[in-house]
Amino acid sequence: MMMQLGEYLDDPWNYLDITHISIGYFNVYRQLYRADKQDLTSKMVITACLLTCLLKMFFFLRIYKTLTYIVTMML
Repeated sequence: MMMQLGEYLDDPWNYLDITHISIGYFNVYRQLYRADKQDLTSKMVITACLLTCLLKMFFFLRIYKTLTYIVTMML
């Protein structure tokens, strides 16, 4: 990423990777250092992390030709 900063940010799927990593670290922070792990913010962060995981999984499933149609229908 550091060597190809301009080219890296041209692809919109890379923004999903950056978002997923950021939300993941924020989720770890919320779970480890906050007293109330069941508050609304923690649940929203976990939900956002799961949604980005789901989108990444759809991206990787598109690689296989037989699954492309299924992924397109789900999206």
